[in-house]
This record gives sequence, structure tokens and C-alpha cells, in this order.
Amino acid sequence: MSYNSYNLAAALMGFGVSFADRLFTLSTQGLSPLAVYNVAIVATNIASSISYALVTVMLPAAAGLFAASKLEELHRLLRLTARYVSILVMPIAFGLAAVVEIPLRIFGADYLSGTGPAMIVCIASGLTAISAIYASAIIALDKMRWFTAANLLGLAGFYVFTTALTPFFGISGPAFGRAALMIITTLVYGWAAFRAGVFELDHRAYLVSIICSTIVSIPVFTALLLLQAFYLKIVALPFLIVFAGLTYLCLLRLSHIISIDDLEFIRDVIPRPLHRFLPIIARIVGT
Repeated sequence: MSYNSYNLAAALMGFGVSFADRLFTLSTQGLSPLAVYNVAIVATNIASSISYALVTVMLPAAAGLFAASKLEELHRLLRLTARYVSILVMPIAFGLAAVVEIPLRIFGADYLSGTGPAMIVCIASGLTAISAIYASAIIALDKMRWFTAANLLGLAGFYVFTTALTPFFGISGPAFGRAALMIITTLVYGWAAFRAGVFELDHRAYLVSIICSTIVSIPVFTALLLLQAFYLKIVALPFLIVFAGLTYLCLLRLSHIISIDDLEFIRDVIPRPLHRFLPIIARIVGT
């Protein structure tokens, strides 16, 4: 009975973490704002789903290393994953925040009011993507109480921030609440990993990726803002994506953050037909 009760409580908590912002929007603002908010959040799924994918991939590997007492390899797995999540996921999340107006406009001009919430959640998803690493670690180490505590504290933070900010920011209030939830859970996951002795973070890669992603996203967002006609935005989008990608790589070169080992890792994870682009990337990033 207690086992079933715990499963029910965990399921309800998971539902709350996933849909608390939508439920709050519905109960306080009605169906029309909920429709706009829901479309805005769906548009950010690329950024927010990365964390869930990471948990799925990392959990078996982390659990296997811990069970085999291969702690050094576990630390290496967590450290490298934190590094590559910072370097690769951050620009995707920030870049999506810069261009999210375009998919929203497809649904109609009424949905453009969802641009603010979508940008907030995209940026928060990028900043907290590393939470998946620590969540996987504490689950693998059977520290479920920390996982539960993180989500409960996150929900409490969501309620406080959403209640306080919605009267001032309207539909963006629940988005700020969701961002607070994500940040709080990340901090608790990180603290739990630290307490368990498995906390790993490449601080330099994390900070550099934030700075570079911000520098790249601002001109892309500004260019789309200056282009009034929607068809011009569509035409310009591929060029802006290429510009952003090349600029990001150049900024990584200036920061001296990429090494030969990083390129070897990329070679291992990308499809073979894309290997021919690695020498070009190596020249751009200066390795």
C-alpha cells in the first residue's frame, strides 16, 4: 500500500512539474491566454526536451558505473557530459529564443504575445540543461529523496514567483514561475550531487557558452525585429542561422575552449557523412 501511495504521489508531482504553469494560466487568466501560452511553450520543446533525453541516455550508464564501483569513470562521464551540454545545448536554447517569434507567427498575430513566455522558458532551459546530469547521478546513486525534494521545492518556488509576478507581467508570469522551478530544481540536484561526492561542472565552459550564446543571439533577434514583413523573416532565417553558427564557432576559438579531444568526441557522436565537415570546424575553432 505504501509503495502504491508513493508511486501515486510521484506521478502527481511529475504532473505538477510538467503542467503547473498551464493549470495556473487556465485558472487565473482563462482559455484564450492559455491557448497562447500553450502554443508558446510547445514552441520551446526543442530546448526543454533535451534535458529529458539526457536523463534517458545517462541514467543506465551512470547506474552501471556506480554499481561496478568505477567511480573515476563516473566522474569523467559527468564532467564531459556537463562540458558538452554547456557548449552545445546553450546556443541551441538561446538561438531558439531569438527566433521563436517565427513559429508563433505561423499560428496568427494573436499568438505573438506568447513570444515573451517562450523566450523566458528557452533561456531557462539552456541555463538549467545541466540539471539532467545531476538528476541522473542522484537517481543512479539511489538518492531519490533529493529528487523528490528538488521537485517539491521547485513547485513551491513556481507558486511564489508566479503568484507575485503574474499581476505585473500577465501571461509571462507563469513563464517566470516555470523558470524559477527549473533553476531551483537544478540547484537542489547540484547540491545533492555535491553531497554525494559526484558533482562535476566545467565552470569555464559553462560561462563561456552563456557569454557566446548571448552575443550571437542578440544580432539574430535584432535582425528579425527590424524585418517587418513575415516573408522577409522566413527568407532571412537560414542565413541568420548560418551566421549565428559560424559566429559562435569563432567566439569559441577566441576563448580557446575547444580541444582536439572535443573534436574526437564530436566525431564519435555525429553521423559518418558529416565527418567531412570536421576539418572545417577544426580550422574555425583553431584546433
